[in-house]
Amino acid sequence: MFETLKEVLQEVTLRDVVDVAIVSFLVYQLLKFVRGTQATHIVLGALGVVALFLAATLFKLRLLTLLLRNVLPYVAFAGIVVFQAEIRKLLASIGRALFGRSGPSSTDDVLDEIVLAAQSLSSAKTGALIVFERDMGLKSFAETGVRLDAAVTYDLLCNIFTPGSPLHDGAVVVQADRLSAAACFLPPDRQPGAFPNPRKPASSGHRSDRGHGLGRARRVRGDGRHQPRLRRGDGPARRTEGIDGGPSSPAKEKRCGGPSTPRSGDVIPARRTTAARRRTDMARKTRPRAAARHLFGTDGVRGVANLDPMTPEIALKIGQAAVMVAEIGLKHRPRILIGKDTRLSGYMIETALASGICSMGGDVLLSGPIPTPAVAHLTTSMRADLGIVISASHNPFQDNGIKIFGRDGFKLADDLEARIEGIVNGRIPLSARKTGPGIGQAFKVDDARGRYVAFAKNTFPRNISLDGLRLVVDAAHGAAYRVAPAVFSELGATVSSIGVRPDGVNINEGFGALHPDRARAEVVRSSAQMGIAFDGDADRVILIDERGQVVDGDSVLAMCALELAETSLLKKSTVVATVMSNLGLERALLARKIRLVRTAVGDRHVVDAMRKGGFNLGGEQSGHLVFLDHASTGDGIVAALQVLALMLRKEKPLSELAAQAMTRVPQVLENVSLPRRKPIEEMKRLQAAMRSVSKSLGRRGRILVRWSGTEAKLRVMIEGEDETAIRRFAAGLIAEARADFGVRS
Repeated sequence: MFETLKEVLQEVTLRDVVDVAIVSFLVYQLLKFVRGTQATHIVLGALGVVALFLAATLFKLRLLTLLLRNVLPYVAFAGIVVFQAEIRKLLASIGRALFGRSGPSSTDDVLDEIVLAAQSLSSAKTGALIVFERDMGLKSFAETGVRLDAAVTYDLLCNIFTPGSPLHDGAVVVQADRLSAAACFLPPDRQPGAFPNPRKPASSGHRSDRGHGLGRARRVRGDGRHQPRLRRGDGPARRTEGIDGGPSSPAKEKRCGGPSTPRSGDVIPARRTTAARRRTDMARKTRPRAAARHLFGTDGVRGVANLDPMTPEIALKIGQAAVMVAEIGLKHRPRILIGKDTRLSGYMIETALASGICSMGGDVLLSGPIPTPAVAHLTTSMRADLGIVISASHNPFQDNGIKIFGRDGFKLADDLEARIEGIVNGRIPLSARKTGPGIGQAFKVDDARGRYVAFAKNTFPRNISLDGLRLVVDAAHGAAYRVAPAVFSELGATVSSIGVRPDGVNINEGFGALHPDRARAEVVRSSAQMGIAFDGDADRVILIDERGQVVDGDSVLAMCALELAETSLLKKSTVVATVMSNLGLERALLARKIRLVRTAVGDRHVVDAMRKGGFNLGGEQSGHLVFLDHASTGDGIVAALQVLALMLRKEKPLSELAAQAMTRVPQVLENVSLPRRKPIEEMKRLQAAMRSVSKSLGRRGRILVRWSGTEAKLRVMIEGEDETAIRRFAAGLIAEARADFGVRS
């Protein structure tokens, strides 16, 4: 036996080895390509015909041999026509293998794999949902599933979406041509398709059945009677591929006059076994859902310090989650800047945040007490990846808060805040904490205040000086207690400072923007040209004219808007304010052909509208003033500097500028605490009273009734020319609101 084997091996040449290797390679690539698809049956059928021809020749079956000899050439030709796409893919696969590249290397190759999987899944009447991620927007949803890092292949997709698979009930996410996660939960607002498909039959319950088409749809034609769909939705952050297989409903066949031919825009639900449906239902019950946001409000996280949610435990988790958000797309260790105001609890929250950041491998830059806008500025100027402010702004010292800025200096986007909240509440798993040299470090930024002072001074015209001006600066014992007096005095003003002795518990207490009476008295006593009162974190400012009268944010907006319009610097002749801004502001701007855009209450909404519309001036009546040409958020110091520059250019006192800018319409603001929140449209007695008041006011006034954003408190605002009448109207509305709850006045 060994002698025979030796003789055979001696007859084998190098050419024979190469010949066998090439044939084996081609056969392997062919089998690898066609296995599991409907093409397999066609190829096997063709091989059967060839085998039949060989058998007929061997056994000398003349008639059959003659028939097959004439038919086979046409079969080969038809095979080339039918499989031209597959042949191209096979040749491409061979080329990649020859040059050392394995697996799909581009989006087109990934789509080819998905098409093959679609054919198989369609024949099995199984649905699938595949999400292609571009740059950002869905990474947080990838975290809700099982993390993977695999090439997108036919085999893997078929295995995942087989009903028996534990990963079956959910989407898969493809990032950079790699399958990064499976069994991911996509909440309804991120499902592919914003509107229901009227053609779609009742859903089977699988998430892929919700894969309505977004934008254009492309049909991927299968080889059998079912036609799978590769549904593509193009958006700014994602592309969704929903593959649905299965026959159409009998009703649709009857309506269309025969067997259904699915058209672009149709979605065919997957049919599943009872057992598979039970598995899906169980997974749906146990899988964490996208919860409503409870941690972040319109201005970050806020509450009583050391009580939920402002506890050191939650602060530590926020720090950890911040690193996970900051490190997206980074190649370096995340750097996160932390600033705070002067509250006693700031030390506790700062330490917890820094611990969480360092535990995840991030570095911390500690700036100490500085204004909120200073953190926004330093985040960009120091190239930090995030900026965090520990402050409750104008609230009393017992409260504290956390708000986060992105590396662009703007408040963090809603989807990233939602991701942080998901990590904190456990809906999104926390990444592994670092050990050894991977743990982050904390550094103190010694010159943080000096950096911000220099920035603020640079927003003031270089050809103007504050020499000769006497100013009263009230820092509310808050974050600006050092930087605010420094900015104005270094520009030449004589500064009388009050509210600059923080002790940790006196922030906003009797001083600042909420309590301007001390500043008003000091302006009159010292014969100052202007008083400047900040809140606890100096993101808002209330001005006081030389007579001791308050000049609020609406008046400042009017003055600055007119000045910018005269110099053609007011972008798109538009100012952004909130629904609380006085009707007099709207009238004053309209008289100068300047448009007023109103937003919901909150400087975040104002900034969002300014960025979307390309505007450069906006603010709130409360003193949040945003000059986007200079700062990315409300900045009380920068706003005061712009008004001072206006006074010096016009050579007019603040009282005269304010009086010329706008005439205020009498405005009444009232609040009433009620047992619970209830949709205002369901408060019938209040609705009837509002209709009556609106009819009485006509076009000479307006009503705004809204709930507080944080408590069961109804806020009533009425504007009109007769102050006595609008106060009576406000009292009547409050009485009717109480009556809707059965509460006596």
